[in-house]
Parts: sequence; structure tokens; C-alpha cells
Amino acid sequence: MSATMTESRVSIDLQKGRFFVPLDGGVADLRLARLETPSATAGASDTAADSPVAMEAPEVVKLVRAVLAAGHALDFEARGQSMRPTLPDGSVLRVEPRSLDTIRRGDVLFFTPDESHLVAHRVIGQREDAWLVRGDTSERIDQVTQSQFLGVVVGRVSSHGNAAPVVVSIHGGTSRAKGRLTSFLYRPLLGAVRLFWVRPLRASPLLRRTLGAGLAIASSLLRKIEIAGFLWRQPLDRWRAGLLTTAQKDEGRRRLYAGKAIQDFTALDENIEAGLTLIEEVLLRRHPLPSGPVLVIGCGPGRECVALAKLGHTVVGIDREPRMLDLARSLSERHGVSVEYRVGEAVGFDLDDARFGSVLILSGLYNMILPASARIRMLEDSRRHLLPGGAIYLTFLSDYLQPGTLPPISKKTVLKAVNPDHEIGDLYLYNEAVHIHPHPNCLRNEAEAAGLETSALWRDQRAYDRLRGQIRGYAVLKPR
Repeated sequence: MSATMTESRVSIDLQKGRFFVPLDGGVADLRLARLETPSATAGASDTAADSPVAMEAPEVVKLVRAVLAAGHALDFEARGQSMRPTLPDGSVLRVEPRSLDTIRRGDVLFFTPDESHLVAHRVIGQREDAWLVRGDTSERIDQVTQSQFLGVVVGRVSSHGNAAPVVVSIHGGTSRAKGRLTSFLYRPLLGAVRLFWVRPLRASPLLRRTLGAGLAIASSLLRKIEIAGFLWRQPLDRWRAGLLTTAQKDEGRRRLYAGKAIQDFTALDENIEAGLTLIEEVLLRRHPLPSGPVLVIGCGPGRECVALAKLGHTVVGIDREPRMLDLARSLSERHGVSVEYRVGEAVGFDLDDARFGSVLILSGLYNMILPASARIRMLEDSRRHLLPGGAIYLTFLSDYLQPGTLPPISKKTVLKAVNPDHEIGDLYLYNEAVHIHPHPNCLRNEAEAAGLETSALWRDQRAYDRLRGQIRGYAVLKPR
């Protein structure tokens, strides 16, 4: 398990305690999460810097060596498959300084073979003045000398949201024994797989065809079960949503998005660092934003706000969750952009005399607002905050429609009789009640009721969820 520094330079942001090392096809993240002595408690002071620092790859190894030589521990996010299952790919490892004479078989050494790699492999033996190391699922054996040795991996760092990181030890006798057993069994098991599985498949076209046919039958059967399960679940999801009043749906959504699990997922780096989604990029490329500040409703951890600010827009974001806004402010600082964030509801927001060239309702928010009267009020509030010539931009989920499909007929249904708040298109999707627009006219009608005209409406029917029959679309609305 290693991080190979193949490029000429690396970027280090000491303020956040991270090393970003370019790799072929990706980025390894060497995180100096905190400088601390092995006995220090969580919360030791972070390193600080005003801006990211660029360093040559060998200098990174020198810095790591200096940190460990000074008696500090560091965290290292490693990439690779050679230490599975003890250290899966992407594990954050806690490395502590040790002297070579304290090393025992089964320990995981942290070393640099050539001043351009950082490697974590397990000790399997000793030869003269060097230790022999090998990945638990690797065949290659390396020798680690005193000059190459940096420290010992003592555990995996487990972090959940804002909770203090927990170090899961891999340095005890049991962990070392498991690692040595994995290393011992790997080569015989690999040989058995090659002998009894790989070679027969390679040598026998008939066996490959037979196996392929069996897998095709199994895949088809599982697909039919999946489709049948969804078709059976669809009416249940409609009834589940239909039995809830509007107040119950909103309270359920409030609890969901106030919960730590959904906030942690929403705030994952791969989510918030991704920038605008494809449909958002298409929307803004085809319909450039009017001049003036931009208001993002339901901004969450700031993904859209930061992306728009980097494009040169003045951006204001509102969200009902203060913690989401704290994450958004951190994201803005990390990217060096200025965004104003305010606590506010999507329905009934009032920003006093503030006016905007455009109001954005993205990330499926429009579908989350129930019933239609609430969506209309959100559009009315948005229209009230527009500058002359401004526009409202929104993305939405809609049913897939064959050409020529007519709008649904509003009629009395059992669900409508049970719950007057229920509307055609309401259903329970995953873990919340939403409204999937059954026809484009439904959105146009809501815009018209809010005093808006539909300047553009596009539904991407080429890339729809075939199983659920849903597509994504966008609309641009302007005051009449």
C-alpha cells in the first residue's frame, strides 16, 4: 500500500493539514491531520499556514521524516490493494515513530524505498541489517534498511462526521497474527485459484461459454426479480406518501435533513467538491444568468454557491440548517471565494430589500416542496426578490413521457378521498416524500399561478431512469 509521487511537484495545504500528491490516474491524499506526540490527546494544535505550499516530491518525504523524527505522529491516507483486508484502499493510517530495534514480525512498517514513494507493508522476517517486508496480498518482498525506515503503522483512523477520530489498533498481538496468517495463506490460495480456476477457463472455450450462459441466466433472473420488486413497491410508495399530511411530510423531511447521517453524506468531499452537475452546467450554458447577484435557495453545504462564485458571480445562499451553512462557509474559505450565507426557509423566505438577477432552485429541492401551493409560494417569494429582467432557474424530476402524452386528468381518487393534501405525482422516494411531475404542463401551471411565464423548459428524455420511469429537466421562469 503506497503513494507514488510520479509528478514533479506536490501541493501541500498546511492550514488543513493535507498533502495532495499527484498520481497516475488520480490523487493520493497524505493527510497530516494533526501534529501530536503518540501520547497526546485528540485536539492537539493543528499546523497553520495562510496558503497552500508547493513542494518537490522528495521534500515531502523529508518533511514526513522530520515530523516522525521529532516524535510526532501523523495520519496517512494510503492507496493500494496490497494490504487487504487489514488496510483497505483509502484507509487513513496512524503512523508513529519507532526505533528499528523494537520492531517485531507482524508489525506494519512505514518506509520510503527510493525517496519518491511512501509504503506501508508488513514485516515477515529479517536479513542481516534489514527487515523483510511484504504486502499481505502481494508476492514481492522488499528489504527495509535503517535509512529507508520512517515509522510504524499503529492503527486505522476512523472518522464519522464531526466526531473525534478514533484509532482502531492494528499493532496488537492478535492483529499481527491475523496479518501474518493472511500473508502466509495468500500465495497458496492464489496458486490454487490459478490451478483450478484460471487455467481451466483459459484452456477451455466450452467451459467459458457454459459459465457465461449460466451467469447470463442468473443475471436475467435477478433483473426480473428487481423489476418485479420495484413494480410491487411503487403503489406502496404512493400510498405511503398519500397517507401523510403536508405537515407530517414536512416534519419528516425536517428530521431527515437535521439528522447527522444525511448531513454527513451531503457534506462528503466528493459531493461538495464536484461543482455543478451536468444538467446544471447545460442549463447555465444554454441560458446564461442575467446580470446581478445570484440567490441559491436550499444551498446546503455550498456546492452550487462556490461553483458560481468561482465563475465570478456575487452569490447569496440560504438554508434552514445552520450546520449546513457552517460547512458551506468552510468550503468557501477553502476555495478562496466570498459567499454570503443566511438561515432561511425555502418557502416564506424574506431577505428584506435584497434583490437578485437570478434565483436558483437546484438539487431536486423543487420536488421536495409539497404540496403545489407551497411550490407556488416559493416561486412567488423568488419572483418578489428579482431585479427587473431577472429570472428563476430550477431543476426538477419528472415522469418519462412518450411523445403526444396528454396531461393527467384531475379526478377524485381513493388517496385524495383519504387525504385531501395528496396530489397526483406524490410518492415516497427512498427516505422522503416528494412530488414527481407527471407532465410538463404541471410545472407551467404552477409558474403561471405564481405570476411567471415559462421562458424555457427542457426534459432530458435521452438519459432517464428506465426502472422508475423518471427523467431530469430544467426550467427558466420570468415575471410576466
